[in-house]
Amino acid sequence: YAMAVTEEMAEKYNLRSVSDLVPYADEMVFGAEHTFYNRSDGYEAMADAYGLNFSSALKLDVSIKYLALSQGRIQVTDAFTTDGQIQWLHLRVLEDDKRFFPPYYAAPVVREDTLEKHPELQGILNKLSGALDEETMQELNFKVDNEKMSVETVAREFLKEKGFVR
Repeated sequence: YAMAVTEEMAEKYNLRSVSDLVPYADEMVFGAEHTFYNRSDGYEAMADAYGLNFSSALKLDVSIKYLALSQGRIQVTDAFTTDGQIQWLHLRVLEDDKRFFPPYYAAPVVREDTLEKHPELQGILNKLSGALDEETMQELNFKVDNEKMSVETVAREFLKEKGFVR
C-alpha cells in the first residue's frame, strides 16, 4: 500500500511524503475502496499514525477511485505501488516516511509435489522473482489495464524479453 496524489496536487502543496499531507488534510477528501476501511492497517490506523484529519473520507468502488482522483473529486487515495494507473495518470506516490505500511514482496509459490515432479522449476522461478520490481509490475499492469492487452500476451512478451521463453 501507498498514498497517491495527482502530480498537480503534489506540486501545489509540495507533497513528497505522507507526513507532508498533515497541514493540508483538512482541505482534502480522501477516497479508497471499501476494503481499505476494514483493514487493521487501513484508513483509521493510517490516519492515526500520521495525524491526518481529512475533510471527509469516501468509500469508493475500486474501479472508480483513480477516476475520482483524476477528476478532482478526491485529492488522496490509497494505491498499490504496482498499479498501472500510477503511470497512466502520472500520479505521485508519497513516501511512507513513518513506515506504516508493511512491505508486500512478491514471491513465487509452488506446490511441493510440483517441484518434486519438475525440480528445474525452482531455478527458473528464482530468476523470475528477481526480474519483477515495482516499476516493472507497474508497466506490465499498465499494459493490461490501460492498453487493454491480455494478461497472457503481456506475460508472454515479458518472459520473451527476459529470455525465459522463446
